[in-house]
Amino acid sequence: MVVFAGDMNGHVGSSNVGYDGTHGGFGYGSRNTDGTRILEFADGLNLVICNTLFTKQEAKLVTYVAGPVKSTVDYIMVRQEDKAKIQATSIHLINRLTLLHSALNAACSNPVYIVSGISSN
Repeated sequence: MVVFAGDMNGHVGSSNVGYDGTHGGFGYGSRNTDGTRILEFADGLNLVICNTLFTKQEAKLVTYVAGPVKSTVDYIMVRQEDKAKIQATSIHLINRLTLLHSALNAACSNPVYIVSGISSN
């Protein structure tokens, strides 16, 4: 399984219009220009954005908080053919006094190990 993940500094938003194969329809907020670029990148490489696949409460979608600003800028992507292996995504709140981002995880049906950005199982 190939996994592409990280802080992508864009907002893909809650709507999957135009990207229904790439965006699961359960994102957060509004799409911006960088979010469109992320979606075009994922679409061009036949990837799906895992943290848009599952219905979640707002607090479980937000990966970045800075004062009153909340957004999702951290994403996990896998190839379309591996989409069925993703069982859930979750965030883990880290001490908000020192870090602005939450840790983002994906639960898979088979073990995945990520080393230096390269995934293998």
